[in-house]
Amino acid sequence: MLQPNQYVPGSKRLSREEKSLAHKELSPYKVGVEAGYPFLQEKGKELVLSGVRFHDLSQVFKNHHETLYSDDCCHVNDAGSAILGQAIGTLTVEDLEGQ
Repeated sequence: MLQPNQYVPGSKRLSREEKSLAHKELSPYKVGVEAGYPFLQEKGKELVLSGVRFHDLSQVFKNHHETLYSDDCCHVNDAGSAILGQAIGTLTVEDLEGQ
């Protein structure tokens, strides 16, 4: 599963707190995410086509406007962990039922 990241364009409308705490224009993580995630997403699609159970969760926070990111890297707070855990659990069950 590809984890969400606040530097993926359009993946989440950041809260005021996240804008000040978790989104830094000069963050060394920002450059890597912006350059690397399109590659990872494309390779993820290739994995799925080859039969690998892969899920891109980079958009899992798209409709959540509350504060979820807790630093300028990629870490999330308890609410973010709960959303991510629910998504992972649901996808895992769906994958297992589809065997």
